[in-house]
Amino acid sequence: MSGYKIIGGDGKEYGPVSDLQLRRWIGDGRADRATMIRTEAEGDAPQGSWTALGQIPAFINCFPDENQSAASEPSGNDDVEIIAETQDEPVVTTPINTGEILVGARSLLNKNFMQVAAACFLVWGLMMILNRVPGGWIAAVCLDGPVYGGLYFYLLQLRRGEAATINTAWERVCENFWPLVIAGIVGTIAVRAMSFLIVPGIYFMVAWAVAFVHIADQRSNGLAGLEQSRSLVSPNWFAVAGALIVALLPLLAYHFYVNIKLAIAVYPMLQGQEFNLDKFYTLVMPTIETEVSKSLFITHLLQLATLPLAACVVVETYERLCGRNRSA
Repeated sequence: MSGYKIIGGDGKEYGPVSDLQLRRWIGDGRADRATMIRTEAEGDAPQGSWTALGQIPAFINCFPDENQSAASEPSGNDDVEIIAETQDEPVVTTPINTGEILVGARSLLNKNFMQVAAACFLVWGLMMILNRVPGGWIAAVCLDGPVYGGLYFYLLQLRRGEAATINTAWERVCENFWPLVIAGIVGTIAVRAMSFLIVPGIYFMVAWAVAFVHIADQRSNGLAGLEQSRSLVSPNWFAVAGALIVALLPLLAYHFYVNIKLAIAVYPMLQGQEFNLDKFYTLVMPTIETEVSKSLFITHLLQLATLPLAACVVVETYERLCGRNRSA
């Protein structure tokens, strides 16, 4: 068919127009179901050849009010299915890879470098103070979820192009304070307990990476946030782990270097036929304490240096897995 002619609301004949243009008129409200239409080829046909637009199968599904009514007025079993669909966690249909996460995280950091760096510095400084105060490590464990949940939510707003402020992040933390506290305590205790088994500890450190941002964004409870994070990350575990390793590479490499130096210092003593505990404390322990004290300062600086990209990796991972802009 070469085109369509219609009778407008003023009674005049318009056209010919293409199928695409006619669909645009429907979307703009310039044509509705009652609009009379016929093909250009029927131009010389009698008046009876005109047909209501709503009766032509090719255009039945083009009316927005019809689609809205179908969605808002389900019946029977369809009602149950639609409600269940809106309550379920979004399902990841396309796997993500390490490169995509890093590119997105790097883009977020580059576009908002000062905001991200300032927010990360505040979080790093607060956690440093808590860990330096006698007994402050308890407060640090309890506030781990709220502090990092607020940081991630702030970065998530930047990622979505929203008006991100400390106040909005603080309000969201207050709304979800106890779920974040529970997730932080449970996650810290569980990971440290499983770290003795190495593999389970590493697995859950990565699997729970997006728990805090999930709780802050979707207002889930603490344990549900941990489980939702695990179920989302697990199918993409190696991709997320790879992105976190790249983001934290300077810190991880330095830890590896320090452990190698400590092993070199301890190995000669362990190699001896008789292990003398007194000799170990007098000769080896001073070396270990010196290396540890020197490494603490560098470790803290590397934590500050790697935190911005690592936090952006967490936010980018969350947004691609279950956020608003999964394919962005």
